[in-house]
Amino acid sequence: VLTWYTALKYAPATTVASLLVPATLITNILSQLFLDRTMSGAEITSAVLMGLAVVAIVWETRSAAKRLPHAEPAHQQS
Repeated sequence: VLTWYTALKYAPATTVASLLVPATLITNILSQLFLDRTMSGAEITSAVLMGLAVVAIVWETRSAAKRLPHAEPAHQQS
């Protein structure tokens, strides 16, 4: 939960939410490691596609952030 709010501080909510999609991928990998479960061909294909999607999302978010002008933080008055 803490990483979710930290991520929202640094990235748009749409980007942070879209990075939750690979949770099933992580579950499958952990099942394979700890439960001696093998991944099917469809699960492997899905894992590769999700990995590529995450890379694309992060890549686009970083390049979009570089194109946007950055505002100066507001200073609090005493």
